Amino acid sequence: MIINKDNEESGDNLVNSRDRRECYMDIGSLSMAMSQSSLNTAVQLSVLKLGMNSSEELMNNMQEMMEDVVVDPNVGQNLDITV
Repeated sequence: MIINKDNEESGDNLVNSRDRRECYMDIGSLSMAMSQSSLNTAVQLSVLKLGMNSSEELMNNMQEMMEDVVVDPNVGQNLDITV
């Protein structure tokens, strides 16, 4: 029970010790949930970066392969059709 400075009971501010303990436990569980959420976000971001790096490496390899391909400029110029 909270008593104001005039030694009068304040009905609006009544808080017992059990409510205070529950409040502290809620803050503790909230802290754990926020920490887990932060860790989850960090792990997801790391996995996303790995995927992006892998895709970029694949793209670079494909570009190198396409540069190595020799294209004959005469292929596709004439069309031979027999009916």
